[in-house]
Order: sequence, then C-alpha cells, then structure tokens
Amino acid sequence: MKRTILMAIAVLMLGATAARAQEKTPPAPAPMMPAMPKPGPEVERLSYFVGAWTTAGHIKPSPLGDGGDAKGRDSCGWMPGKFFVGCMIQSESPMGRVQTEGILGWDPDKKLYSWSTFDSMGRHETASGTFDNGAWTFLGETKMGDKMMKTRYVISDTKPEGYDLRWETSPDGKEWKSLMEGKVAKMQSAMKPATPAAALTPVVTPGKS
Repeated sequence: MKRTILMAIAVLMLGATAARAQEKTPPAPAPMMPAMPKPGPEVERLSYFVGAWTTAGHIKPSPLGDGGDAKGRDSCGWMPGKFFVGCMIQSESPMGRVQTEGILGWDPDKKLYSWSTFDSMGRHETASGTFDNGAWTFLGETKMGDKMMKTRYVISDTKPEGYDLRWETSPDGKEWKSLMEGKVAKMQSAMKPATPAAALTPVVTPGKS
C-alpha cells in the first residue's frame, strides 16, 4: 500500500514538472510572410502607354472587310499591383464601331511582353511582343476569311507625345504585307472609362488565340 502511494506521488510530481516546463517554453514564432513581389524594369517600361490617346489611321482592303479611314480613342491605367496595364479602346472603322478591353503585361518566364484583348464582336485575341531600340513588336495570329494568318504589330518612333503604328499580315511569317498604318497621339486629359484602361491601338489587335 505504501509503495502504491509513493508511486502516485511520483507521477503527480512528474506531471507538475512537465506542466511547469511547458509553461516556460516560449510560443513558436509566427511564420514569416513572404515579401510582396515588385515590378521589374521590363514592367516599368509599360508606363509609356499609361494615359489617354487618339488614333488616326488607314486600313487597306482585306478579307476582314473594306479598307478606309479609321479613328479611335483609348484610355490606359495600371491595374492593382502595377504589373499589368488595363485597356479600354473605342474605335470606328469600315468594319464598324468596336469596343475592346485589353491587358498588356510582361511574362518573366517567356521573357516576352503579352497582349490580350476581348471585344464587343466576341473575339479574344493574344500576341507576344519584344522591345528593342525604342520599338515594340508583337507577333500573333488571326483568322482572315477561312485562313489563319500570322500578324505583326509594330509600335515605332515612340515619343512622349505619340508614336507610329503598323499592322502587317503574312501567310508564313516570311513575307509581310501592310494592312494598316497610322499615328497615335497622347491627349492632354484622360478619358473616364468604366474599367481600368490602357492603349495599344483602337482599330485592330495584333493576333488571335
């Protein structure tokens, strides 16, 4: 009987010792939150397109429709986080009046710029681009009639007040034919679109997914 009592006391003492040790153990530190990513210099370059723009150009006849003059207005702005530029594009051309929303960004894995649009005619188009010596070149594909054509959209002679644009097509990516040429000028005050916006062109988009 005496041995049983001593064993019970020993168990109680061990439990109390363990409880005190647990009380003295400091709580585990909270996990470190990962640092928020920051845009790189390639993304910062997209700030060129931020603002409001007007476009005037001429479209040549093609399977897409009759040629003729085209005009448009664009508004641009950074999306939250400043990794992408959102676009609101309103255009009028022989193909009709079209409203387009687009996103311009940088793909760090592919080391290419990206351009994706959605318009009021139900089209979703994408293209990949590069920047070299002040010029942007976007390559993609679009359906013209019953054929898929490669497209090349070039933004050149970039200045704070505006730039030149050229849209070309090719059946094989070797011989290119100009489909549209125009000029884009920066406006003094930005439009007030319903969504964040930026601009590449209010008339055509560079490729189709």
